[in-house]
Amino acid sequence: VTFSRRGAGWEMVEALATDAEAAALAYLVTDLGGLRADAWVGERARDLTPFGLDKPEARWTLSFGDKTVLALQVGKPQPDGRVPVAVDGKDLIGVVAPATGERLLAEYRNRRVWAVDAAQAERVEVAIGESRFAFEKAGPLWSDPAKPGEAVDFRVVNELVGTLGALRAERFAADKDADPKLYGLEKPEVTVTVVPRAGGRATLEIGGAVGGTGGKQRYARVAEAGRTEVFVLSAADTVRLTRDRAAYTMKK
Repeated sequence: VTFSRRGAGWEMVEALATDAEAAALAYLVTDLGGLRADAWVGERARDLTPFGLDKPEARWTLSFGDKTVLALQVGKPQPDGRVPVAVDGKDLIGVVAPATGERLLAEYRNRRVWAVDAAQAERVEVAIGESRFAFEKAGPLWSDPAKPGEAVDFRVVNELVGTLGALRAERFAADKDADPKLYGLEKPEVTVTVVPRAGGRATLEIGGAVGGTGGKQRYARVAEAGRTEVFVLSAADTVRLTRDRAAYTMKK
């Protein structure tokens, strides 16, 4: 992806034009301007595999006009949390502090995936496999229209709706034109739909597990005309958005 400075802020301009996490990106650029290695750990002439620099996790290129100011390759985090880096044209491999490494591997496209107002939600519908259920709001409480006599744990429903209202991608797996089959989204494993008081519907589709996460994170997309990107849910959001119906029953 490519970001470009616009006035005092930043915008994403490739692979599509959209907002950036401008404040976080500005902080990273400042950080890169004064980048210092915690330690030197190797030379580029040696095997890069132990540092993950044979196939870098990320590559940052900073430019001013047509001039490249910095080209930085970022490797895999080490057991101590520090992250290997190498600068094009330099022989040494360094490691940077865990906090700096996290910023180098973070997502700087605007991570808010939709404009759902949790306070306006009056119905939420969930489909998990063959199971279908819904909750409707009555004052501060929620009820299941299919089971009117059952006490619903409104706190769990509120957590679900709050998660939907504040939903942010942990990172984007594909910025546009994603193939749903690659992410288990051709036939989503879970769908969650919010119906606001003013009408309309907003639906989130949740697909397969993200490799290397032990099933704790899932791919997802917004089911909306023209939306072709796929993003990764955080582990916490994955748990909250994939609960079965039993999780919403008030415990005695």
